Amino acid sequence: MGISTEESADLIGSFKTLAGLSTDQSIALAKNVTLLAKANDVAPDKVLSDIAGNTEQLKEIQEKILIMAQD
Repeated sequence: MGISTEESADLIGSFKTLAGLSTDQSIALAKNVTLLAKANDVAPDKVLSDIAGNTEQLKEIQEKILIMAQD
């Protein structure tokens, strides 16, 4: 994927936790993110690293969205 093993594990774990995906689905999502980044002339490793490095912020955003959806 172009990122470190630790970042890959964080990314896959985040996809599993935040989106409720299986390991296979999480890997597929990471591959699709890579393809989308390449298609838009963006460095895939930078996108994946950014996502992996901001899992706490993603979790906070998800919680806010869930709260707003309940209102």
